[in-house]
Amino acid sequence: MGKHFLNFILFFFSLVSFNHSTLSKSDKKTPKPSDTNVIKSSKKSVYERKLVDDNLDIPKIIKNYNVYCKSDKCLAKHFPNDVLAYITPWNTHGFDVAKTFPKKFSYLSPVWYQILPKCKIQDGNNTKINWLKDMRKLNDKIKIVPRFLFDGWDKHLLKALFTNEKDMQNCIDILIDTLDLYEFDGVVLEIWNAETVSMKDDMIHFIHHLSTSLHLMKKEIVLVIPPPFYDEKTPGLFQRDDMDHLKSFIDRFSVMTYDYATNVRSVGPNSPYSWIKKCVEFLVDDEDVVTRRKLFIGTNFYGYDFSISEISKNDPSKHNKDIEIIKPVIAHNYIEVSKAYDPKCHWAEDWQEHICRYSNVNNDVRAMFYPSLYSIAQRIKLAEELNVNLAIWEIG
Repeated sequence: MGKHFLNFILFFFSLVSFNHSTLSKSDKKTPKPSDTNVIKSSKKSVYERKLVDDNLDIPKIIKNYNVYCKSDKCLAKHFPNDVLAYITPWNTHGFDVAKTFPKKFSYLSPVWYQILPKCKIQDGNNTKINWLKDMRKLNDKIKIVPRFLFDGWDKHLLKALFTNEKDMQNCIDILIDTLDLYEFDGVVLEIWNAETVSMKDDMIHFIHHLSTSLHLMKKEIVLVIPPPFYDEKTPGLFQRDDMDHLKSFIDRFSVMTYDYATNVRSVGPNSPYSWIKKCVEFLVDDEDVVTRRKLFIGTNFYGYDFSISEISKNDPSKHNKDIEIIKPVIAHNYIEVSKAYDPKCHWAEDWQEHICRYSNVNNDVRAMFYPSLYSIAQRIKLAEELNVNLAIWEIG
């Protein structure tokens, strides 16, 4: 079912390599231009080209990273459940990816809006009206649900909003006005954090209010939630009783099942297979099919690169300040490292991720964790087995 989805992933891989996209505004890098960065198409899938393998072939990746399958079969959606793709304004080629593969996605979530104190909606002039029109023409069934992030609020402002019915409804009305203006199909709400959890009952009251208003307008609400745990010893901010409380009035949940290693503060995988599985099974029983189908498991299209040399120094005062101990990796970083240093990669069975080790010109020994076609294929299979959906951060 997921085979042809991987052809989209290879196309994404080629686009971000060519267009030098970034993870965030602070991560921007400017790779050297290369005349080899020309996107090509093929009639053969990644499986037919034998690119989906636990034994990574770096020369084959370098040869094929900018070639994607353009056959009708590859462009169609084969994954049986829903796919939500996030698109960020700082990685604008995600908008082009969506237009190239419009049938692959069930939901698109442009990361356009912040809800600031006094419920001022800030979009940074990011809303792309022509793109919205194009997407609806290319796929009239796709649902466009922009992300709204509560940003800049302190506890006092949040408490004042959540406990004042008039202010709360006014805030909801402002949000819905934005949805109506652009004929959006709903909202992805990012509000669940350490600040708001300290007043959880009041926050849930607000979310319920918002959900009711959206449903009256026949619009959907997708709630972004953190994983229930990282190391299984320390409970996360979102627990099973929260799911039980919310599932009756939330349409979908986008679970952030990535950034595992950086949260447990160790060199390791971005999103270990067994951890994803445990998170889903902890939140929703196998028998609860309806709620399972409400879950999107987060799938990272980025990675991290760790300096083994620096991390092995127990004394922080001995760290080389010119070396980044942990740095984000996107496709063009991965290709640059592969071309320059010929990393040695192996498959970690426990994590179901590839680890690539190399030493750079500074003799800095590094370990790079970046999603391969094979690791993503395992997560597609897992999503099918668990009967959940996929959320990609992000397609730019």
